Amino acid sequence: MTDIAAQPVILITMQNLLIAKDIEQTIQEAWPNAEVITAAGIAAAEEAIATRPQIDIAFLEPPTTATFPTRLVDQVIKSGGKMVILGSEKAAPHVSEHWQMLGFPFTTDDLLGFLSRFQTRTPAR
Repeated sequence: MTDIAAQPVILITMQNLLIAKDIEQTIQEAWPNAEVITAAGIAAAEEAIATRPQIDIAFLEPPTTATFPTRLVDQVIKSGGKMVILGSEKAAPHVSEHWQMLGFPFTTDDLLGFLSRFQTRTPAR
């Protein structure tokens, strides 16, 4: 388990911003002190976190292109963050066995249960 910072910084990178906003809302309800950054694509995500010293958790929907976003992943990993791949293993062939996977479809309860893996204390309410 990872002890999430007092004010965790969480990145969500998805093409479907409606689903991304649902994930963002669920995270903010569970962790009201979290800073959630939502980006519609890899380039936007890289730009959004370029000046951030730490990303605690990055939710990434792998692109449908053959190019995997290694620069973004490196940026998150080097800051000590954890990667969560959204979708399926088939959609993310380059996923490290050390990363977490949250498969589609998932419910709010699935996401909340998943988030609980990243903390060792009760989130602020």
